[in-house]
Amino acid sequence: MTQQEWAHRVAAVVAGEVRRYREMRGLSAQQLADACAKQGMPIQRSVIANFENGRRTSIGVAELLMFAAVLEVPPVVLLFPVGYETSTEYLPNESADPYMAAMWASGENAPVDHEDNYSATPLALGRYLVLSCQAILETHAQLEIAGQQAAEEGEGLRRIEAEYETSVHEYHKASHQMEAARRDGAPAGPEDFARLSAAYNNMQRLLDLKHRAGASKYRLKDLQEELEANEVDARDIIKEIRANGWKVPAVGADLEYLLKEPESAVDRAKNLRAHRVRKAPKGN
Repeated sequence: MTQQEWAHRVAAVVAGEVRRYREMRGLSAQQLADACAKQGMPIQRSVIANFENGRRTSIGVAELLMFAAVLEVPPVVLLFPVGYETSTEYLPNESADPYMAAMWASGENAPVDHEDNYSATPLALGRYLVLSCQAILETHAQLEIAGQQAAEEGEGLRRIEAEYETSVHEYHKASHQMEAARRDGAPAGPEDFARLSAAYNNMQRLLDLKHRAGASKYRLKDLQEELEANEVDARDIIKEIRANGWKVPAVGADLEYLLKEPESAVDRAKNLRAHRVRKAPKGN
């Protein structure tokens, strides 16, 4: 088998996937050609027909990308028939499950014994950074919800805490009354035990409510710690990318603060004092 023969087989696979997704999208060869031209790269209908029918045995990278864009699929699924075949020849005489081949082509899966080299590429580190940024954004959203819940529960929590303190007082009062009566030689009766039991049950009920009402406050603390850990991870990845002389992927306006050095505790204190000085009312 020559290298040319393998290249022809790769092109045949791409041709089959182009036809598959073209028909799936309900497009004729002419409509696909028109869509490519509208996107900025004219490809004649005859070229598409010859390619799909096997009369044309090659495809350029630009054509592959254009077909993927117009058919609204990742380019890699035109190379490897993910979901439609159980094996694909991703290199000469090297076959694998199409999904694993697609992961290799997209940099998500490294060949055996090559994991270190693949993980130390701009693509791999960029992917780690994107995943870390997604986790940060999700935690930010959860923090906002938890903060709203904590604010809403704050008033209720203060009321429950006040009622709890009253219930503790009532329980101790009932207990002391029974103890005083016992010392005076008057044994406690059923009503005394019922009053003490009711006070105790009410105290426990309010204690449970207190814990549940304060859950959002603790959830807020856990989320803040999770956010800080995610930010540390993201900044470590950014440092590694920069240390290799690579460009940091765009993180979005909401996360641009990650690209800056975090403030130290001393700097935060200085900035806070300066802010307070600026906000302080001037004397007459």
